[in-house]
Amino acid sequence: MMSATTVHRRPRTGVVLTVCAMLAGMPLMASGKDNGSAQSVISAVWVAAKNRDIEALRPHMSEAFVYNFGDDPSREQALEQFRKNPRLFEALARAISGRCRPETEGEVRDYVCPQHFGRSVPKSVTIGPGYRAGFSKGADGVWRMDYFVTGD
Repeated sequence: MMSATTVHRRPRTGVVLTVCAMLAGMPLMASGKDNGSAQSVISAVWVAAKNRDIEALRPHMSEAFVYNFGDDPSREQALEQFRKNPRLFEALARAISGRCRPETEGEVRDYVCPQHFGRSVPKSVTIGPGYRAGFSKGADGVWRMDYFVTGD
Protein backbone atom coordinates (compact mmCIF):
# COMPACT_ATOMS: atom_id res chain seq x y z
CA MET A 1 0.00 0.00 0.00
CA MET A 2 1.41 3.34 -1.01
CA SER A 3 0.92 6.41 1.09
CA ALA A 4 0.75 9.89 -0.26
CA THR A 5 3.73 11.98 0.65
CA THR A 6 3.70 15.72 0.43
CA VAL A 7 7.01 17.23 -0.49
CA HIS A 8 7.56 20.80 0.58
CA ARG A 9 10.37 22.62 -1.11
CA ARG A 10 11.79 25.86 0.12
CA PRO A 11 11.80 28.47 -2.62
CA ARG A 12 15.18 29.61 -3.79
CA THR A 13 16.35 32.61 -1.81
CA GLY A 14 17.20 34.55 -4.96
CA VAL A 15 13.72 34.03 -6.36
CA VAL A 16 12.08 35.14 -3.11
CA LEU A 17 14.26 38.25 -2.88
CA THR A 18 13.61 39.14 -6.52
CA VAL A 19 9.84 38.83 -6.07
CA CYS A 20 9.95 40.89 -2.86
CA ALA A 21 12.05 43.59 -4.56
CA MET A 22 9.66 43.71 -7.50
CA LEU A 23 6.66 44.08 -5.20
CA ALA A 24 8.36 46.85 -3.23
CA GLY A 25 9.35 48.68 -6.43
CA MET A 26 13.04 48.33 -5.62
CA PRO A 27 15.60 48.30 -8.40
CA LEU A 28 16.72 45.07 -10.02
CA MET A 29 20.00 44.63 -11.80
CA ALA A 30 20.41 43.15 -15.21
CA SER A 31 22.82 40.26 -15.17
CA GLY A 32 26.47 41.14 -14.96
CA LYS A 33 29.66 39.71 -13.55
CA ASP A 34 30.14 42.37 -10.87
CA ASN A 35 26.74 43.50 -9.70
CA GLY A 36 26.70 42.51 -6.02
CA SER A 37 27.95 45.75 -4.53
CA ALA A 38 26.41 47.78 -7.35
CA GLN A 39 23.02 46.35 -6.37
CA SER A 40 23.59 47.45 -2.77
CA VAL A 41 24.42 51.01 -3.79
CA ILE A 42 21.54 51.30 -6.25
CA SER A 43 19.14 49.97 -3.61
CA ALA A 44 20.53 52.41 -1.01
CA VAL A 45 20.05 55.30 -3.45
CA TRP A 46 16.49 54.14 -4.13
CA VAL A 47 15.70 54.06 -0.38
CA ALA A 48 17.26 57.52 0.10
CA ALA A 49 15.21 58.87 -2.82
CA LYS A 50 11.96 57.32 -1.53
CA ASN A 51 12.65 58.87 1.89
CA ARG A 52 13.82 62.20 0.41
CA ASP A 53 16.93 61.84 2.54
CA ILE A 54 19.78 64.00 1.24
CA GLU A 55 22.22 62.85 3.91
CA ALA A 56 21.62 59.19 3.03
CA LEU A 57 22.05 60.01 -0.66
CA ARG A 58 25.30 61.99 -0.29
CA PRO A 59 27.76 59.11 0.38
CA HIS A 60 26.54 57.23 -2.69
CA MET A 61 27.25 60.11 -5.09
CA SER A 62 30.62 60.79 -6.69
CA GLU A 63 32.18 64.17 -5.93
CA ALA A 64 32.11 65.01 -9.66
CA PHE A 65 28.40 64.24 -9.89
CA VAL A 66 26.71 65.39 -13.12
CA TYR A 67 23.17 66.71 -12.73
CA ASN A 68 23.04 69.20 -15.60
CA PHE A 69 24.97 69.09 -18.85
CA GLY A 70 25.55 72.86 -18.76
CA ASP A 71 27.04 73.05 -15.25
CA ASP A 72 30.30 71.85 -13.77
CA PRO A 73 30.05 68.45 -12.08
CA SER A 74 29.43 68.86 -8.35
CA ARG A 75 27.82 66.63 -5.75
CA GLU A 76 27.02 69.60 -3.50
CA GLN A 77 25.38 71.59 -6.29
CA ALA A 78 23.33 68.53 -7.24
CA LEU A 79 22.20 68.06 -3.65
CA GLU A 80 21.19 71.74 -3.59
CA GLN A 81 18.98 71.04 -6.60
CA PHE A 82 17.33 68.18 -4.69
CA ARG A 83 16.72 70.56 -1.77
CA LYS A 84 15.13 73.14 -4.08
CA ASN A 85 13.06 70.63 -6.06
CA PRO A 86 11.94 67.62 -3.97
CA ARG A 87 10.23 66.12 -7.04
CA LEU A 88 13.72 65.13 -8.20
CA PHE A 89 13.66 62.46 -5.47
CA GLU A 90 10.55 60.93 -7.06
CA ALA A 91 12.11 61.07 -10.53
CA LEU A 92 15.28 59.40 -9.24
CA ALA A 93 13.36 56.63 -7.49
CA ARG A 94 11.34 56.05 -10.67
CA ALA A 95 14.44 56.00 -12.90
CA ILE A 96 16.14 53.31 -10.83
CA SER A 97 13.07 51.32 -9.74
CA GLY A 98 13.25 48.88 -12.64
CA ARG A 99 16.13 46.98 -14.11
CA CYS A 100 19.49 48.58 -14.79
CA ARG A 101 21.87 47.39 -17.48
CA PRO A 102 25.64 47.25 -17.83
CA GLU A 103 27.15 49.92 -20.03
CA THR A 104 30.34 47.93 -20.59
CA GLU A 105 31.18 44.44 -21.78
CA GLY A 106 33.38 42.03 -19.83
CA GLU A 107 34.07 43.26 -16.32
CA VAL A 108 31.05 45.39 -15.48
CA ARG A 109 32.13 48.80 -14.23
CA ASP A 110 29.13 50.92 -15.25
CA TYR A 111 25.34 50.61 -15.05
CA VAL A 112 22.62 52.83 -16.47
CA CYS A 113 19.08 52.93 -15.10
CA PRO A 114 16.53 52.42 -16.49
CA GLN A 115 17.81 49.58 -18.64
CA HIS A 116 15.99 50.72 -21.77
CA PHE A 117 17.54 54.19 -21.88
CA GLY A 118 19.36 54.79 -25.14
CA ARG A 119 17.82 51.76 -26.80
CA SER A 120 14.81 51.45 -29.02
CA VAL A 121 11.82 50.21 -27.08
CA PRO A 122 8.35 49.06 -28.14
CA LYS A 123 5.77 51.84 -28.38
CA SER A 124 3.84 50.14 -25.57
CA VAL A 125 6.65 50.95 -23.11
CA THR A 126 6.26 54.27 -21.34
CA ILE A 127 9.68 55.61 -20.50
CA GLY A 128 8.71 58.86 -18.84
CA PRO A 129 10.53 62.17 -19.08
CA GLY A 130 13.93 60.73 -19.94
CA TYR A 131 15.62 60.78 -16.56
CA ARG A 132 18.49 58.36 -16.18
CA ALA A 133 21.03 57.57 -13.52
CA GLY A 134 24.49 56.15 -13.95
CA PHE A 135 26.54 54.14 -11.50
CA SER A 136 30.18 53.19 -11.81
CA LYS A 137 32.86 51.37 -9.93
CA GLY A 138 35.66 53.78 -9.11
CA ALA A 139 39.38 53.08 -9.08
CA ASP A 140 39.00 52.54 -5.32
CA GLY A 141 36.57 49.67 -6.01
CA VAL A 142 33.58 51.55 -4.57
CA TRP A 143 30.34 51.86 -6.55
CA ARG A 144 28.81 55.35 -6.71
CA MET A 145 26.15 57.20 -8.63
CA ASP A 146 27.91 59.46 -11.15
CA TYR A 147 24.98 61.20 -12.78
CA PHE A 148 21.28 61.82 -12.75
CA VAL A 149 20.20 63.74 -15.82
CA THR A 150 17.39 64.19 -18.29
CA GLY A 151 17.64 64.78 -22.01
CA ASP A 152 20.20 63.60 -24.53
